[in-house]
Amino acid sequence: MANSTSRADHVRDPIGSTVFFAVDYDPTGDSISGPVTDYFTGINASMDAQLLGKYKVGVYGTATCVPR
Repeated sequence: MANSTSRADHVRDPIGSTVFFAVDYDPTGDSISGPVTDYFTGINASMDAQLLGKYKVGVYGTATCVPR
Protein backbone atom coordinates (compact mmCIF):
# COMPACT_ATOMS: atom_id res chain seq x y z
CA MET A 1 0.00 0.00 0.00
CA ALA A 2 2.76 2.44 0.86
CA ASN A 3 4.39 1.91 -2.54
CA SER A 4 1.19 2.68 -4.44
CA THR A 5 0.47 5.84 -2.49
CA SER A 6 4.05 7.06 -2.68
CA ARG A 7 3.88 6.48 -6.44
CA ALA A 8 0.64 8.49 -6.60
CA ASP A 9 2.41 11.31 -4.75
CA HIS A 10 5.44 11.02 -7.03
CA VAL A 11 3.40 11.44 -10.22
CA ARG A 12 1.38 14.21 -8.53
CA ASP A 13 -2.01 12.58 -8.71
CA PRO A 14 -4.56 15.17 -7.61
CA ILE A 15 -5.99 14.99 -4.10
CA GLY A 16 -9.17 12.93 -4.22
CA SER A 17 -8.04 10.69 -7.09
CA THR A 18 -8.38 6.92 -6.78
CA VAL A 19 -5.64 4.37 -6.08
CA PHE A 20 -6.73 0.93 -7.30
CA PHE A 21 -5.95 -2.34 -5.56
CA ALA A 22 -6.40 -5.68 -7.34
CA VAL A 23 -8.35 -8.79 -6.55
CA ASP A 24 -6.80 -10.99 -9.21
CA TYR A 25 -9.23 -13.91 -9.19
CA ASP A 26 -13.00 -14.43 -9.38
CA PRO A 27 -13.99 -14.71 -5.71
CA THR A 28 -17.10 -16.45 -4.45
CA GLY A 29 -19.46 -15.13 -1.80
CA ASP A 30 -17.46 -16.78 1.00
CA SER A 31 -14.22 -15.25 -0.23
CA ILE A 32 -15.81 -11.82 -0.59
CA SER A 33 -17.30 -11.87 2.90
CA GLY A 34 -13.98 -13.11 4.33
CA PRO A 35 -10.53 -12.43 2.87
CA VAL A 36 -11.52 -9.87 0.23
CA THR A 37 -13.46 -7.76 2.75
CA ASP A 38 -10.61 -8.12 5.26
CA TYR A 39 -8.12 -7.02 2.58
CA PHE A 40 -10.03 -3.85 1.79
CA THR A 41 -10.82 -3.14 5.44
CA GLY A 42 -7.06 -3.12 6.06
CA ILE A 43 -6.35 -1.00 3.00
CA ASN A 44 -9.00 1.56 3.97
CA ALA A 45 -7.77 1.73 7.58
CA SER A 46 -4.17 2.20 6.45
CA MET A 47 -5.06 4.81 3.83
CA ASP A 48 -7.16 6.75 6.35
CA ALA A 49 -4.49 6.60 9.06
CA GLN A 50 -1.57 7.54 6.83
CA LEU A 51 -3.13 9.82 4.26
CA LEU A 52 -6.21 11.23 6.02
CA GLY A 53 -8.46 10.69 3.01
CA LYS A 54 -6.06 12.15 0.45
CA TYR A 55 -6.82 9.36 -2.03
CA LYS A 56 -9.86 7.15 -2.60
CA VAL A 57 -9.61 3.36 -2.70
CA GLY A 58 -10.66 1.55 -5.88
CA VAL A 59 -11.06 -2.13 -6.73
CA TYR A 60 -9.62 -3.68 -9.87
CA GLY A 61 -11.28 -7.07 -10.23
CA THR A 62 -14.27 -8.96 -11.50
CA ALA A 63 -17.84 -7.71 -11.11
CA THR A 64 -18.28 -9.80 -7.97
CA CYS A 65 -15.79 -7.52 -6.20
CA VAL A 66 -17.74 -4.33 -6.78
CA PRO A 67 -19.77 -3.22 -3.74
CA ARG A 68 -23.49 -3.06 -4.36
